[in-house]
Amino acid sequence: MLKFSTNHPEMENELLNEVKLFFYDLDADMSIDHIGNFNEEDCKNVVIINGNEYVFTEKIKYQSEIEKTRRYNRSAKKAVYGALSSYTLQKHPWGSLTGIRPTKIGYEFLNSGGEVEDLQYYLQNEFSLQDDKAKLVKDIILNQKDYHKKGDDWYNLYVHVPYCTSKCSYCSFITFDAERCKKQIPDYSAL
Repeated sequence: MLKFSTNHPEMENELLNEVKLFFYDLDADMSIDHIGNFNEEDCKNVVIINGNEYVFTEKIKYQSEIEKTRRYNRSAKKAVYGALSSYTLQKHPWGSLTGIRPTKIGYEFLNSGGEVEDLQYYLQNEFSLQDDKAKLVKDIILNQKDYHKKGDDWYNLYVHVPYCTSKCSYCSFITFDAERCKKQIPDYSAL
C-alpha cells in the first residue's frame, strides 16, 4: 500500500494527483514524503521516496497572495513530479500538469509579460511538457489569438464534451471513452 505524507495538508490532493501519474491505483508498496519549506520568494521541497531523498529549490515571483499560494503549489507539484520521474525513470507527455487546461498556463505566462516565442521553452522547463505537447499548446494559442479576449467586460466560456479517444494525464474532467459511448454522442451533441 502506498503511503503519502506532506507537511502541507492543503496541498495533499494536488500532490496525490502527481503521484497518480506514476502509480494510478496508489497500490504500490512504497512510501512518499513531501516536506515543503516556503519563505516568501524561496521554495525548498524535499521528497523522500523509499528512503531516497530528492531536494528541489527555486525562487518564485508573485504579485498577490493568491498568486503566491499558486506558485507554492506549483513548486511542490513540480518537486513531487521530478522526484517520481527520477525514481521511476518515467516521463509523461504532459509533464507535471494535472487538473488544469494547458492553454490556461500558456495564457497566464503571456498575460504576465511572457513572449509567445518563449512559451514552448517555458512549458518544457517549468512543467516538464514533452516537446510535441509544448508545441501543441503554443500552436493552439496562436490559432486562438483572434478569438481569445481579455478584459473586465469579457468572459471565457469552456464547453466540455465528455467523450475522448483517450484521457490526457492532466485532465481532471469527467470523460468517457468515445468508442464505447458512440451511441450517446449524437443525443449529447443535439443539446
